[in-house]
Parts: sequence; structure tokens; C-alpha cells
Amino acid sequence: MENKQSYETKNTNVLSDEERRSFDGLTIDEEGREQSEEDIRRAKQAETKGAYEYGRDKNSYDGFPKMKVYTFSSLGWKGKLVLATLAAVALGVLFFFGSLFLIGFSVVAVGVALLALLRKLF
Repeated sequence: MENKQSYETKNTNVLSDEERRSFDGLTIDEEGREQSEEDIRRAKQAETKGAYEYGRDKNSYDGFPKMKVYTFSSLGWKGKLVLATLAAVALGVLFFFGSLFLIGFSVVAVGVALLALLRKLF
């Protein structure tokens, strides 16, 4: 980002970015209208709010009807608790069936190894 120093042009004082942020007073925009810092802040907040609320009333984003977007941060503590419980149950099931699969695979592998050994002996 370019940091411009303040300079004067035709009786106009242009402020640098740092001076503009720290300035608390009345300014004139490019179209010649006077604006206070609070007016500028309100206009930017309204613009940002409008951009974030696009489609929120219709529960759709970017033109996809009836598509809801859930994020982890939007869940309350109850939602996070339910998600953690579901994750714990899923991991428990995975470990339970995974261990059964491992035991079954081991039994089959030992059986195949014994059969191969017995075929070589007889």
C-alpha cells in the first residue's frame, strides 16, 4: 500500500492514509460534498452490511434457492456439544469395527499361513 505524504494542490490539502485515519473533522469528498467522519463510517457500515446480508432473507447464497450455509462458529454451545458427541460416537464405532476387522484379518492371515505351511510339509 502506498503511503502518500500530504501536499497542497490548488488550495486543496490532500491527507496521507495515516492522517486521514486520525483526522476527526469535516472533509470534502471528490464530488464536493462535505462529509464528517461519522457519515463516512455509517456509509461504509451500510455498504458492508448490505453485502453480507445478500440472500440471507431467502436462505440462499449466490442464487442457489433454499440452500442454507452453516458454519461451526454459527453454532451455539448446544450445537457444538451435539457435534462433539456425534464425532465421539463415530470414532468409537470406527475403532470398534476397525479392531474387529483387524482381529478377523489376523485370524485369517494366521490360518492361511498355517495351511501354506501344512501343504509344504505334506
